[in-house]
Amino acid sequence: MNHHILSLKELDKDTLFSIIQKGIEIKQNPKDFYQACERKGLLLLFQKTSTRTNLSFQSGINQMGGYAVTMDWNSSNFSLSPIQYEVRYASRNCMLLWLG
Repeated sequence: MNHHILSLKELDKDTLFSIIQKGIEIKQNPKDFYQACERKGLLLLFQKTSTRTNLSFQSGINQMGGYAVTMDWNSSNFSLSPIQYEVRYASRNCMLLWLG
């Protein structure tokens, strides 16, 4: 089941703890998750430059068998057309991670 959140404040303590635990498990046993994101894309939408965030998310999705697509806010239609239309289309192609 997909969950869409805009802030970590939306998560209760138990959910946040389980996400952190899963991250620790993945980091400690990367071979167990090698194909966890096989054939899945992650769209990284940046409003400003972010070397560390971009690199860490691209590296992570690649290590789990997926791929990343990086887009610049100003060179996309996100700044031109209603956001709900662009997000709906983008979500058909890959997971969307907006990094404002």
